[in-house]
Amino acid sequence: MSRPPSRGRRLWITAFAAGLLPGLVRAGPPAPGLRTAERRWLERSAELAGEAQRHAVATDFRREIEAHREELRAIVRNDGEKTPASVQQLHRTMILVNALLHAAAECHQGGRLVCPADLMRELVGQVGQGFAQLDAIEKAAG
Repeated sequence: MSRPPSRGRRLWITAFAAGLLPGLVRAGPPAPGLRTAERRWLERSAELAGEAQRHAVATDFRREIEAHREELRAIVRNDGEKTPASVQQLHRTMILVNALLHAAAECHQGGRLVCPADLMRELVGQVGQGFAQLDAIEKAAG
């Protein structure tokens, strides 16, 4: 079982992921009360996309993707009939991001991830779209 990344490593990964999504990730932390499970999930997705671009070890990446998928299941499971359409659309985007992350996990050579550029562009674009949707939802709520 792999140990969780250190705080310093998480900060470096987050900084790198923020560089992948210029203008879509807020410069500072979100306002208190607005740090949702969806935002944490999308931030982790951006980190995983960065790992894929840096040719992460395939077996470790797959393990992380499985845990990430379980978090998404818990988020979507809480989606009820009274959930606003905008949140439901965000969840559909997150499901697509999850599928793209799984596709990235299958692109390996010599035990390292080697993903096609178009897959990585699509993954980064969908993560960015998720952040844009989430920002719109948070702006409407606040």
